[in-house]
Amino acid sequence: MIRKVYLEGNREMKKYIKYAFSRTLPVLFGYIFLGIAFGIVLQQAGFNFIWAFCISLFLYAGSMQFVLVPLLASAASPLTVAVTTLFVNSRHVFYGLSFIESFKKMKTQLYMIFSLSDETYSVLCSCKNENPEEKNRPAWFLINLFDQSYWIIGSVIGALLGQVLPFDFTGIDKSGRCRLSLKKSPTNCRLLLLLFWLSTA
Repeated sequence: MIRKVYLEGNREMKKYIKYAFSRTLPVLFGYIFLGIAFGIVLQQAGFNFIWAFCISLFLYAGSMQFVLVPLLASAASPLTVAVTTLFVNSRHVFYGLSFIESFKKMKTQLYMIFSLSDETYSVLCSCKNENPEEKNRPAWFLINLFDQSYWIIGSVIGALLGQVLPFDFTGIDKSGRCRLSLKKSPTNCRLLLLLFWLSTA
């Protein structure tokens, strides 16, 4: 009896994993390459792959992580970081409101709120329309977990690549745009531009 319940539970989990992975596959390709770009930018600012891992694990804010790099490099005050984060990520308030009732019914509701990125929100919306919530909530959790894992993996790979490949960043200006010197390192610049293109293709 116990074995039967275990096998049934195992089959259910495999079904959820397969479903979640198939739904997050497009996000995988975008997050890996964009995460690599973030890791490279972070490493060139003087922060190694451990920083990339921790920031992507505990912050996980996508565009805000790119904004965070010059703030960290310039030793900005906590108030500046907090206000900037509020403005950049304010849209997530509206994302959360549309799922607040659904997340309340989940044991992992705090993580679901924390890991609700733009792409994850889109995937969850499509899943919500396809299947009843009650039967598909374990897959929702896996979707969020997979998406964050892709971002973390990409960030760490990028930070490690940044240690090996001599990317030349002329600097980051006040508007947050990264100025690259094509004359000094055209190959590296093309590679970084390729990563951005792959992440948005």
